Amino acid sequence: LKIERQKGYRISGDSVGKRRFLAILLTNCISVADFSTGNFGSFDILEADRTRLASQIVNKQLSGFPDMDARMKMFFAILLSLIGQEQNIENSPNTSKQALEISQKIFQAYSKQTAQFYSIQEIIYFASILDELIIKRQDNPLFTEKFDGEFFYNISNLIDTVSMYTKIDFFKDKVLFNFLFHHIRLSLGVPILFQGENLPESVQILVERNKFLYTVISLLVNDIFPKYLHTEYEYGMIALHFISSLGRSPEIYPVRVLLLTDERRVTRDLLVSKIKSVAPFVELIDIQSLVDYHSIDLSQYDYILSTKPLTNQEIDVISSFPTVKELLELQERLQYVQAHRTIVARDAIAPEKSYDLQDYLISSSQLLSQFELVQLENNQSFEHTVEQIIQYQKNVSDRDYLTRKLLSHFQNSPMAIPNTGLVLLHSQSSKVTTNSFTMFELKLPISALSMKREEEEVKRCLLMLMSKEASEEARDLMTAISQSIIENHLYTEIYKTGNQSIIYQMLNT
Repeated sequence: LKIERQKGYRISGDSVGKRRFLAILLTNCISVADFSTGNFGSFDILEADRTRLASQIVNKQLSGFPDMDARMKMFFAILLSLIGQEQNIENSPNTSKQALEISQKIFQAYSKQTAQFYSIQEIIYFASILDELIIKRQDNPLFTEKFDGEFFYNISNLIDTVSMYTKIDFFKDKVLFNFLFHHIRLSLGVPILFQGENLPESVQILVERNKFLYTVISLLVNDIFPKYLHTEYEYGMIALHFISSLGRSPEIYPVRVLLLTDERRVTRDLLVSKIKSVAPFVELIDIQSLVDYHSIDLSQYDYILSTKPLTNQEIDVISSFPTVKELLELQERLQYVQAHRTIVARDAIAPEKSYDLQDYLISSSQLLSQFELVQLENNQSFEHTVEQIIQYQKNVSDRDYLTRKLLSHFQNSPMAIPNTGLVLLHSQSSKVTTNSFTMFELKLPISALSMKREEEEVKRCLLMLMSKEASEEARDLMTAISQSIIENHLYTEIYKTGNQSIIYQMLNT
């Protein structure tokens, strides 16, 4: 699309492109709350009845994506309501089976309610937008028909590069990737094209306090993402996720607190809960008796707090039942401690297991028993190498079928990992009899398309196969392995250069 000046300004380009552009603008101009009540303001282009109907149908058919932002659903509802008979779609884009099925159900219901016929080109076009913005951009891409590898890689690359420049290991925050994934997915799908508002004052204050982090992020967003994300507002909102990570995750700049108290158990637990509510970045609150103070190794702690004053000791005191004012003052002190803490070697904290250990042990034992690193005398062609790899597998009942499926899947969603020499092949199929993870060391390097859709020289192939009847535990383990391959650059190096024993030990851990 282009903006042209001719007695004012107008948008020129194909009709479906202008329709999508209009849907984005309307999504940004109407609040989610107003849209849900049918209040479309002065935007008469939205027929109230058709738009409400479109919203109901879209919400019902997209209920299988519980993590989808309400604004994204609103965009699809507006896009559907704007469809008319006059549109001419020349090219039918290639779409996934899942997107096409959802689009067909949406148009079937919409056509029935509006008593209007819609062309197959419209159904396919709508499916292609579903593919682009939702189906191909799910946070767990394993075994999906289509997958936007470049988008997934860009999120991972942003976190990794910010970590490198700031010397802060943001990958330790287990939820940062997911938060950024959903934020940027929405920003790319429904971008704020004409920025009319500044950052909220509270966010501006945080940005000013973390100026270097903000500068690094803005430069990297410019380098990694499209131009329409290059706005002060978007820089600030993405930076906010990283800033929040510092204050949220006890894995990043963790703080250990020694709490000296002789209060009863219920009082102690309540106090600990209140401290963690204002300082979630606190990794550990170790409760000890006041009388044991002189025998405690204080080097294991960043901050010491007591419910009673200690003679001749300058230790901060907190009430057993602190006021809001006390908690806010404590929050500021702990934030200062976090920012100025001395990094030293400390005893590790044993992790708590919240899952059924027995089920995971059975699944992991089965998976480890199938693992091997194979030296393959391969053909120099990617397609023939995949065929050789599947021929080697003993847990496949129909090798020709699975070879075709893997190649088709890879063509849609290439999974060579940029700058590593690794390629990931994966499939869940009824033709797989047992779950397996196999690595192949190639005698001849081959060329394969990377997640960034660039040619990558591949020296090792990683094959993950899962049966249709696989348990949830097995699926969780396979997902964890795939994420370690793609997201964790330390593990990637081990997959890249390690021998079977080293990789086995890493998987076992």
